[in-house]
Amino acid sequence: MKIIIIIIGLLLISSIAVAANNVEVHINYPADTVFIGSYNQLEIWIENDFDIIGLALGFEFSSYSGTISWNMNYGDFPPANVENDARGAIDFNYLALGLEDSYLPDSILIGGAAIPPFEGLPTGNLRKCYTLHFYIPEGTPEQDFCIDNIFVPPAGEWVFDNGSQAIAPDYHGCQNSSPGDPDCPPICYPVRITTRVCGDANEDGHANLSDLVTILRFIFHEYLIFSPWVISDVDCDGRFNIGDIVYMTNYVFYGGPLPCSDCP
Repeated sequence: MKIIIIIIGLLLISSIAVAANNVEVHINYPADTVFIGSYNQLEIWIENDFDIIGLALGFEFSSYSGTISWNMNYGDFPPANVENDARGAIDFNYLALGLEDSYLPDSILIGGAAIPPFEGLPTGNLRKCYTLHFYIPEGTPEQDFCIDNIFVPPAGEWVFDNGSQAIAPDYHGCQNSSPGDPDCPPICYPVRITTRVCGDANEDGHANLSDLVTILRFIFHEYLIFSPWVISDVDCDGRFNIGDIVYMTNYVFYGGPLPCSDCP
């Protein structure tokens, strides 16, 4: 097992409480499949009806028997990136241990505090707050990839803190018992070989100009994209961003390399 510890910080805890459908954590929402042969984006989505000034969330990845690698070139704090209104919310420190191990189970701990100038995570509906990228190599058998909510020893509780109480957030609609005992079941996603055409963001069976338009609309306007995330990471750098627009533009208009030609 390897341990990835991300965002270690001081939590301001006065009392303990259990979530009552007011704080929620989802993983990879709304994606539902892990794909073989390319980078996958692991998304941590958070919903909260009070301002969060401290948090700690532990996850264990298991049930998958092949090799896995985290993209250590991704994100502001590799292998993690802060998204949306989580930016500027929580002091984000980073420490990684044992990354030389390419096998599951792996664990991560996400935590931190709103130490000035950080202002805390404001009240909000379910939205993407943190992302990580990982790669499952070609030849891996189809199976399941499970993500559990856990307590990470010695003090990694499953908790949101609003300054007056510490609350154990729900996990995919399940109410946890306590910050020190997150007992909701793991969420599992199928690991599958994708048969889709790389770059086919609009699912018409081809990678062409219409897919470039779809990717443009997604990146600049959060427009719904139908294809798996890995299909639209056409330059295979583990990110889905303007670099993919440049790559697709070069392919569509100038006869550049086929989408995903640079994949590992």
